[in-house]
Amino acid sequence: MEQFESESQSSCDSNQAVVVIEGEFQLGTSPSSPQRQIRSMLPAVSSNLRWNEFLQRHGDWYATRQDEGEFVYPLQVDENLKLQFRNLFQVGESELIAERDYFEICRVHHAITWQNGLPLISPLMASCVDRQQCAGSIDAMQELGRSIGWTNRQVEAVSTLMSHGDDARERTQSIAGRWICHPEYRTQLASLRQQWIQLSYNERPLFPLQRASPPENRALHTDLFRSPELDEFVHQLIAFLDRWQLMQLTTWEIAEPQGIQMIAPDGVVAGELRNRNPVAFPLQVQDGVSNEYVSFHEHLARGRGIDDLSRFDTYRQIWRIDFLENLLHRRYDSTNQVRGFQTKVQGFIAEYIELHVDRIKKYRGWRNRFRKGEITSLNGLS
Repeated sequence: MEQFESESQSSCDSNQAVVVIEGEFQLGTSPSSPQRQIRSMLPAVSSNLRWNEFLQRHGDWYATRQDEGEFVYPLQVDENLKLQFRNLFQVGESELIAERDYFEICRVHHAITWQNGLPLISPLMASCVDRQQCAGSIDAMQELGRSIGWTNRQVEAVSTLMSHGDDARERTQSIAGRWICHPEYRTQLASLRQQWIQLSYNERPLFPLQRASPPENRALHTDLFRSPELDEFVHQLIAFLDRWQLMQLTTWEIAEPQGIQMIAPDGVVAGELRNRNPVAFPLQVQDGVSNEYVSFHEHLARGRGIDDLSRFDTYRQIWRIDFLENLLHRRYDSTNQVRGFQTKVQGFIAEYIELHVDRIKKYRGWRNRFRKGEITSLNGLS
């Protein structure tokens, strides 16, 4: 186990984010390049021994999944879901074992997917992808605390803090659900993705795509090897992240919204103090602000056309439904999909995220109406 954890840490440490530095990227192999299958199968593609072992066992399965989608996301097909999964796809035991092993290696490395033998990490959205990632975390902490001599008061205090943290994370996740319903967001994301595809193979940046502070010595950086197309992509990426108040694009399907940012009390000039909370974040009094401040935040949101901040849980569930629906449609090609696939997908998602199938249908319908421009708010919908 110690060796396993060491490998995991080493792998995560080497997974450097692709960052924008004064309009420059760290460049690497693109996951959608024609060579990706060959590269992913090479024994030396990663220093992560567990990943190489996985490829040796399930390389064909993984390469095929990559053919059907740029990123392969984990799906927890446990004993309780095997029957439902086989009601969706005509798959054998080998596919189920591959699904199980892929989910496990992602879980151990806290990965939402893999890119060139390295795990991609999404601290914010991971619990939306992994249905059991955070289950029982507070209970486990309480048990550990008592085992090392914590008092009941200490256990209760830490439990409260963890609960508040979980709640704030889920409210932040809801922003991603709101944006995938927004026609303008989807159009801009599709345009950005097309620009990335049109870049030359060697210029395509690896994920995640995010900002970074400018370098201290700008003279060290040169535009000699920069193409106009890459310059334009960088410009559009930064504009996209700014417009939608995102920290990064972990993948094309997983955007990381900016969460609550409280004003720092020390080390800043008074004139620099300003609210930086995303307008789409459902701010609440429990975040340490006054009722007046919450009301002002809601006023700013209404000015941006957002009048349903209280429906954050619905938006979060819409994101989960949309993500799983896309994942399942791309998992295996149509020859492996059973008759009545679309209807059965909704039943599988309902079981997977433990939400009644009628609610799945309702939320999908609302999402589709948003995208068609028929509605702009969840207010009045129930």
